[in-house]
Amino acid sequence: MKKILLAAVLLVSALSFTSCSSDDNSTENVQTESKFKGTWTGTYSGEASGTWTAQIDANGEFTGQASSPVASTVFTMKGTVSDSGELDADFYVNNSVVGVFNGTLNANSGQGNWTNTLLSLSGTWQGTKN
Repeated sequence: MKKILLAAVLLVSALSFTSCSSDDNSTENVQTESKFKGTWTGTYSGEASGTWTAQIDANGEFTGQASSPVASTVFTMKGTVSDSGELDADFYVNNSVVGVFNGTLNANSGQGNWTNTLLSLSGTWQGTKN
């Protein structure tokens, strides 16, 4: 009986000195805020033209609207911005994807291309962070 009790005490003692690793100090689990976070505005041109405005949140989620004064249409835009500034977004009318809005952002400005796949229109866009 003494041997069992001694073994149990030794086992509990050994386990109490064992440490667990913690992810609290790990840099790979640290979520950084997107450096592109904020309000962005700009214009698009080409086979159609208009203005756009968008918000980029702390996670790099891109949401906004583009409007065409000629067609009196408002497009909803949704996408993501990578840590390196690559913008990859779709634009919608009535919750249906009708095109893409892609490009590159830097600290205060961006530019890229858009394509309306529904109407076979395309062009470029540019914008700035406000």
